[in-house]
Amino acid sequence: MTGTGTAAMKANLSDRATAERSAIAAALADAKAQAEAVASAADVTLGGVLSVSVSSGQSYAVPMMVPNSVPPTAPGAGPAVKLPTSVPTEPGAPELAVSVTVEYRIG
Repeated sequence: MTGTGTAAMKANLSDRATAERSAIAAALADAKAQAEAVASAADVTLGGVLSVSVSSGQSYAVPMMVPNSVPPTAPGAGPAVKLPTSVPTEPGAPELAVSVTVEYRIG
């Protein structure tokens, strides 16, 4: 079963280890909740963990400029849409995303 979890980090990444532990815990809880739902639906009992695989990465929110207008996509589609010259998006703190794949014993 695959579960996901995320955790925000400080911009200088000084708390990466703490964020990673938090994201892993959330991903494991997500995988277990999904596995329990499947086991219940299949009328089997969820047993112990046979294996765990963890994958992680980080992302940043970055402000982007938007063009003044978007042209119509096809003839007769209507007038171009007028958009603001910028989107009021503040740069965000980096976020750590974790995915875990857990194999459970069933009975």
